[in-house]
Amino acid sequence: MVFYIISYSLLFFLGLKKIFPNQKVVVVLALLPGLFDLIETSFIIYSLKTDGTHQFFNWLGVATFLKWATGGFVLVVLAVGATKRSLRVRGSDV
Repeated sequence: MVFYIISYSLLFFLGLKKIFPNQKVVVVLALLPGLFDLIETSFIIYSLKTDGTHQFFNWLGVATFLKWATGGFVLVVLAVGATKRSLRVRGSDV
């Protein structure tokens, strides 16, 4: 579980750092999906070990949404950044 979260967070970080080398916000942006995934997974494990009637289980959907939303945002930022970088490199070859 934790290995998977760390591995994709590291890939997000390395990709963002390569495309945006001088941006400090990259570290936070890359770690957000992993943080929300860890919260979601922890809630699920806890709910399986208990009776599942706690009030904070209502917030499990929020953690799931935030995980997917931030992960999608990171992928869009990576795609846009890679495209812009590719166009800059091509433009300098001409």
